[in-house]
Amino acid sequence: MELLTIRHQDFEMIVECTKFDDIWRKAKSNVGEEGLHSTYSWSEGVVSVTLDHIGERVTIENSQQAPAVFFDNVDYPIWIEFKDYVKKAQFGSILQNENEKFTFRRQILAGFLNYGNEIGRSEIQLIYQIGTETRRFTFSFEVLSTKLNYHEHWKTIIEDIEQEYRMLSLDYMRRTFHGFSPDRSGDTPEIIWWSVFANEQQKFIKACKNIIDRPRHRLHGKDAYKRADKLTFIPSYIENELAEHRND
Repeated sequence: MELLTIRHQDFEMIVECTKFDDIWRKAKSNVGEEGLHSTYSWSEGVVSVTLDHIGERVTIENSQQAPAVFFDNVDYPIWIEFKDYVKKAQFGSILQNENEKFTFRRQILAGFLNYGNEIGRSEIQLIYQIGTETRRFTFSFEVLSTKLNYHEHWKTIIEDIEQEYRMLSLDYMRRTFHGFSPDRSGDTPEIIWWSVFANEQQKFIKACKNIIDRPRHRLHGKDAYKRADKLTFIPSYIENELAEHRND
């Protein structure tokens, strides 16, 4: 069953799902149809985006809500047929295991996606070459759960992950493109600080791995003597001594 069709100036992309009607009925029963929507957005070059929803073709507008297509633990075969002038193309996910599921042959990039239990914001990114120019296309959407209302409960989900598995919550954010902003009521999840101090993330992970891999290794202090002008940092109590004995 063809669920989603994207017509672009350089290609046509089709997303399929063989048992989508059953998946939709399950999600509708558990969540309610009013919670089964997604906001879709995409980069430039798109001619049209349409989806097949309960036997009807629905045209989607950029950055607008429409019925959801992507759900957890579902296989989605994807076919992208490029124009003749495109000689090279690849799937451009930040996750290498997703890129390995796609192959490019005879103008067609084909593969499949399954998001497992990783609900939340995600995207399909294509990288292709026209002559000497490398172009990128991004299609963004939300992966929903068939068992709970993602739009109402996603904050609780992350807070629960953070409470039990702190590093896992960080990985979940990376995979599902989540960000945080302060709540007007002043109630913000503790994990927000990872977003604020994102540049320190890799240093922190490396330090944790060092502790786990080498638990018996510890930092040891060592006395050493250096000339004052060779010190990169001079404590205040040494500065006082330097000032007192500068002419000695």
